[in-house]
Amino acid sequence: MLGMVDQARADCRVSPSTFFLPRKFYLQRPTIDKPILLRAERKELFTRCLRTVSDPDQLLTKWFPGASISEIKQENFKQLYRRTFLYNAGAADETENEVDEALAEIENELGRKLKPGLGNATCIPATMDKVLMIHRPLFYYLLFIMPQDIITHIAQNLRGYHYHRTSVSQCLRTFPPRPQVFFTRSKSPSEKISYWYTPHTSKTRVPVVFLHGVGIGLGSYGSFLKKLSKEQPKLFEGKADDGTVGLIVVENLPVSGRISPGALSSEEFCLEMQKILTHHKIDDFTLVAHSYGTALATQLLKYNPISSCISSVILTDPINILLMHQDFIYNLTRRTPNLANEREMFFVARDMDISYTLGRRFFWTENLIWKNDLITRPGRTEKDVPQERTVSVMLSGRDIVVDSRTIAAYLVNQSFPYPGNEEETQWLEKISAEKPPISSLWESHDNELRVFWQGDLDHGQIFTTPMALKTLMSDIWGEPDEDPDEKPEETTDEKSDEKPET
Repeated sequence: MLGMVDQARADCRVSPSTFFLPRKFYLQRPTIDKPILLRAERKELFTRCLRTVSDPDQLLTKWFPGASISEIKQENFKQLYRRTFLYNAGAADETENEVDEALAEIENELGRKLKPGLGNATCIPATMDKVLMIHRPLFYYLLFIMPQDIITHIAQNLRGYHYHRTSVSQCLRTFPPRPQVFFTRSKSPSEKISYWYTPHTSKTRVPVVFLHGVGIGLGSYGSFLKKLSKEQPKLFEGKADDGTVGLIVVENLPVSGRISPGALSSEEFCLEMQKILTHHKIDDFTLVAHSYGTALATQLLKYNPISSCISSVILTDPINILLMHQDFIYNLTRRTPNLANEREMFFVARDMDISYTLGRRFFWTENLIWKNDLITRPGRTEKDVPQERTVSVMLSGRDIVVDSRTIAAYLVNQSFPYPGNEEETQWLEKISAEKPPISSLWESHDNELRVFWQGDLDHGQIFTTPMALKTLMSDIWGEPDEDPDEKPEETTDEKSDEKPET
């Protein structure tokens, strides 16, 4: 009997590995649709990156994590520039002049020459590096991901959402199987993007589009999605009957712990989203995004036909701001985990498809957003004058994925990276104090930009902490909330059992 059990265990180990190893090899293939920037655009981008630090050495330590400044030499920098700005691992005659110009520019900013040669310094991972992944046993997909997927599907239906699936062939390319999707009658106008939808009938409010982060999909956002659909009647009770706010909740399977077709390129994603918005006749909406979803939000914000339709933006735990510092990619793909929350993030990021998406389909140059581009709403036509949109950013004080304090300083301080005015400096000092406030709010004088600081939370916990979630919902609906600085301290310690996403 024991021998039969041992043999069964061995069979369980062999079967998934037989599938895992060929796919692991397949996912190492080079990416073919790298974003192409003109030389002038790369030069401008590099110069703007240098302007995000008061001391260029700070940027070098970001680009070469763990390396001594003395070990970052000329060839190290040239290697970095080729990999991260040119997306090319080797030297090429036609770009070497550009590389030399970039070296001269950073040496001019440093006020010194980098040492010649190649030092003992490894630059941040790029899209040509090896994709690191961890084997997931078959039972993980069948006994955890699949039941969770079915439960989430049932819950979404009970919350009033309607599922819009992709084509049958696209659904069949996803593992574990999703039998529930074949029972839906609604088909997505996009062949590659599935989503949940509730009709829009309000005449005074705009629909909401939500883009989730890395993890196990929408299952981690249960409380948030329930509040989005179920709290509307209570929220608008006593007011004139104005209908309901439409919701589009996009599914992003390549970063949801499943084996699925690869992540879409920026151009493909924008075109497919345009099909969905056009199908539902949405030409004005609020864009809400979390973590990795903020990178997709950047792609929409850079695509004028959609960007001109976005009246307001709400980013939670954004990774698209100051993305050139590379905290997001390093912390998810290369950091050695020590703390429990770091280990959890490490486990999530090493999923096969998630790791492939981050290692081969994530290009920082197209997912980076600057503050001016975030706030500016382009006109629908060339003759239309650009306007300003309202932007809210929610940051977690204990974020282990991005440097939330530096992001806050970039958004708040008009003179960043140098000291700002007294009001800006006082707020930034308050959130950086030894005992920072549990929650705080900063608003620009024109009220177009709001920064919410959740000092006691880690990455993703905004969606699992009642008071932080209440603040987020109030911001989405445009309802004034009480001053976050005066919230009772004990309320933010309550957290639901849902696991946060990245």
